[in-house]
Amino acid sequence: MTILEMYMPYPVFMFFHGIKRISPAEHIVAHVEDQFIFGPSILVAPFYGRKGWSREVVLPEGEWYDFRTGAPVRGGNRMKAESASGEIPLFVREGSLIPMLKEPAKNAESAYGQPLEVRFYGRNGGTFDLYEDDGRTFDYEKGKYRVRRLSVSKDQAGAFRLAETVVKDGAPAMFGKTELRVMTR
Repeated sequence: MTILEMYMPYPVFMFFHGIKRISPAEHIVAHVEDQFIFGPSILVAPFYGRKGWSREVVLPEGEWYDFRTGAPVRGGNRMKAESASGEIPLFVREGSLIPMLKEPAKNAESAYGQPLEVRFYGRNGGTFDLYEDDGRTFDYEKGKYRVRRLSVSKDQAGAFRLAETVVKDGAPAMFGKTELRVMTR
């Protein structure tokens, strides 16, 4: 199972909200041509050519986390990223929620009704607007889509909790139940 096969809900978010420009806080990476920020939350630093599976990564200011392990990484500096298997280095911004399919899907049809694992990276909480439509037609142009706001916060005991609020209910849910997975170590 590849990350891309599980990753469908996040790119749909980008389609719904549009591509984000680099903010002044991310100016440190504006001149870096071999990495990019995917949506509002993920920095992607691919390996290229003969450099093998090792590279320098430039992270914007703030707190970041390794996508796979949840290990914290301080932003605003350069770091070396290595991989024994060739997995692309991915870093997630503090307070981010990344919805992922629990099972791989090759297309929207096979993702329909599947449960989501909502990965949370951070110490305090965050939100994510999950866009859903029928995945087959252009009915979203007629307002037939749904937006679920996923929110993570700490309860009185300090445990993270996931809450959902439907902020636009113009279509049935595309995805199934959500389950929180706190990635931060």
